[in-house]
Amino acid sequence: MKGGQLFKYEKERDARIAVIPRYGDVDSIKWFHIERCVTYHIMNSFEDGDEVFVRGCKANESILPGPDWGEDKLDWFSRGFNFKLVDSKNGKKGKETGDGMLFTSVREWRLNLETLEVKDRDVTGTEYSMDFPIINADFTGLKHQYGYTQVIDSLASSKAGSAFVAKPEAIEEDGGWIVTFAHDEDSDTSYVLVVDAKNFGSEPIAKINLPQRVPYGFHGSFFSST
Repeated sequence: MKGGQLFKYEKERDARIAVIPRYGDVDSIKWFHIERCVTYHIMNSFEDGDEVFVRGCKANESILPGPDWGEDKLDWFSRGFNFKLVDSKNGKKGKETGDGMLFTSVREWRLNLETLEVKDRDVTGTEYSMDFPIINADFTGLKHQYGYTQVIDSLASSKAGSAFVAKPEAIEEDGGWIVTFAHDEDSDTSYVLVVDAKNFGSEPIAKINLPQRVPYGFHGSFFSST
């Protein structure tokens, strides 16, 4: 309401994860203290023996512009202020390193329900900033092997909604397609890409041109016609 950031990260506050029994009461909640961080998006969580696994995208900062930032400050924001940039392979664009202000990686927290111990680890490393995770929705809340994220480019945002679409009668977890928006800055063309989840190294199996641009930041979902 005052024109400031939409969200603000209070670094001095504690960070905790609550595990709430499905049919428990307030006294049965278990709290787990974790390293202070910002997490906008959870990939998945599931139970395995005495442990609950939580996988989500961990960021160093929380910076979402407010309504009164103005054009100059928004441009400053979009160009990656205080980012630690390194050249990408083509030498034209940059990506943020692990100590950059908005660097995001996939983190795993293992919460032991008996000892209340927390074990955490980085899943994706520090070479690329990653966020907006998705999985095969049939494995939501179940032990899963695959997760899919988008690489966040500090100088040319690629934030758009992706979806996992399971193939009909598929049994394997990765039996499906990743469907996502993309935008070509050089030709100012937006399109939809369809990628075989079992073969990311190959070319997309379909590229559908769109009649108008899909703005960065838009989210997407997939619904079948039946």
